[in-house]
Amino acid sequence: MENHKIVIPHEFRISIFLDTNILVYLVDNTFQNLTNAVNFLKECPFVDLYTSEYALLEFINKRKQEYYLKKLVYEFNINLVTAFNYHKEFNANEVSFESIKNEIKTKVENDIITLANNGVELEQHKLNQGIFDISKEICLNSKLTIYDSLVIASSLQPYCEIIFTNDSNFEKFYTENTDLDTIFTKFGKLKPQILSSKKAEGINFVDNNKLETFDKIKQVWVKIILNKVKEKELYLGEIFTQNCGRDSIICFTLATNCILEKEMFFTIVDRELSNIYESKKISEFHFMDTDQTVKKIEHFPFSQPDPTKISFRWEGAGDISAIKKAHNLVFLNPMQ
Repeated sequence: MENHKIVIPHEFRISIFLDTNILVYLVDNTFQNLTNAVNFLKECPFVDLYTSEYALLEFINKRKQEYYLKKLVYEFNINLVTAFNYHKEFNANEVSFESIKNEIKTKVENDIITLANNGVELEQHKLNQGIFDISKEICLNSKLTIYDSLVIASSLQPYCEIIFTNDSNFEKFYTENTDLDTIFTKFGKLKPQILSSKKAEGINFVDNNKLETFDKIKQVWVKIILNKVKEKELYLGEIFTQNCGRDSIICFTLATNCILEKEMFFTIVDRELSNIYESKKISEFHFMDTDQTVKKIEHFPFSQPDPTKISFRWEGAGDISAIKKAHNLVFLNPMQ
């Protein structure tokens, strides 16, 4: 990323929801690949990181149990197997929960601060009646547990495009059940993507035996984010450079059924997510017809049933060589 922090309009931003297990690994820095991934995401101007009040409650419960377990094992030298028999009920004879609850409370509260310092928004996704209703439907119509159903439902208000999880059953039961599509439609919600930390674009983020470079992790997440950005309703197409002509000419492939108006303002998103560029008003366009001849577009709105090569002269600020890089993305400017 560039050193300066660019401001990206919300129309181009992606919301990523962190499941409870990801939160736990993050505060403990358990897996370097995962920590590096979150470090990239929190600095990426195209990404907002979220969790929900429900996931945070799960996190608090897990951390409370873990801190009690660590106390038994590391300070009271209780065998780990034996300690496991007590840590969920907090009833080991060697130490009462009452005697250490304030210490545990302070540690858990500090963990929550750590999450906030890692760029995770903790206040947006509130528990409410709507979350209960959709959670019930998801749970009753799938193999998903009520806990995972609550995570999904709580990620929808406001909507997150991606749920990042380490729970294999969560991912499996979610992706294999087509009935969930009907439930999301019933409640007027878009269906989020589940992304597994074990196999995201070929990277296992929870494997310390195979550490990836930060650049490789960045490359994977840039690909994931760009794919989601291309699903935005303002998306028009992707820039190409072969046989494009003069430096000031922008060539892009207009996506199927996307519309050009007689006068347009464009936003171009850099393929590395390092910048955006905004054009002045553009009012002249050319297209490549089916006979491979380039023609001026005379009639608007212009739309084609197949991807169509479009060109126009760039009017606006910015380095033209950076603006017209192949695979940069072209959008309708949200202010138009």
